Amino acid sequence: MSELLQPVNANTANHISYIQLMALAKRYKEQFPETMNILDISGVSPFGTRDMINPYTQVVDSEDFSNIGRHCMAVASTAEKIAYHLLAWWGSIDQIQVNGIITAAILHDGDKRLEVMRKKAKNAGVLDAAGNPIDVYGEAGYATIATVFSNEWVDPSILTAIKNMGGMTAHNSVKKFITMQDGEVVLNPERTLAEMIVHIADDMTHSPNPDIDNATIVTNFEERARLWKFQERYSFLWQEWLAIPNDGQIRDIRDIASHDWVSESEITLNYYDWAKLAFHLICSYIQKLVDPMSHVDSLDFVVWLVNSNIPNIQNWVSKQAGKIF
Repeated sequence: MSELLQPVNANTANHISYIQLMALAKRYKEQFPETMNILDISGVSPFGTRDMINPYTQVVDSEDFSNIGRHCMAVASTAEKIAYHLLAWWGSIDQIQVNGIITAAILHDGDKRLEVMRKKAKNAGVLDAAGNPIDVYGEAGYATIATVFSNEWVDPSILTAIKNMGGMTAHNSVKKFITMQDGEVVLNPERTLAEMIVHIADDMTHSPNPDIDNATIVTNFEERARLWKFQERYSFLWQEWLAIPNDGQIRDIRDIASHDWVSESEITLNYYDWAKLAFHLICSYIQKLVDPMSHVDSLDFVVWLVNSNIPNIQNWVSKQAGKIF
């Protein structure tokens, strides 16, 4: 590979400062104004959030969610770098697809404040229209974003992107990325490249706790889990399991001790190990697209891509296309 893919200094490349995040936010606002406006409407703008009425409790919510907006900027930057490598090498995607990947990454946590509002409503004992507890993380919960935005004149395609991408990150999304084929766990062919890139970009991005950390760190999934203390914060990832038999019908297992094993070929892992495996499968897929001859470990390869100097990639692509980004 040429000097285009030479990584920058590893001591600085893995860290994104607050100032750098805000510079990203400014650039994305210029490039994708409608998309960035969605973050403001949904109350997670990186430039500062506003009071909102919790649609589930009708109580004014004043919590600051600008850190979520800054996290979206970091994830978008990570996804952008991967996307430009795919554009520059072998022409795996085009500029329109690159823009779509960046937009999806910006929006991936667009529903986060509403998710927290649903959690607050559930903890307060609020019931939905059917008399059931509020669905915080399920499909019904994510679907409420369309109702909340119905009077905001938001493009329906962007609403769909928020709903879809919100369901393509974090632990609940793992089952959407894996399936069984000939007795082996493989990537689900129904997932798009954009969904895969946004998924791992989020998995790689350790965003700071405003009261403790100073910088966003981009690294591999296991290191991010260590930095964010997954075992302390999300112990359920080791307590809840998924089983995939040969028919590919994924089953949730809440109690592994009482699990009804359906076949010897069934593969059963806890959520953390499935998340780690999905991350590895996606990294391997991207590595083959960018450099099919590479023998570098795929996890290191993707981190290396993200730590490469993206302006050089953009300039190179610009010269090839005869235009300026």
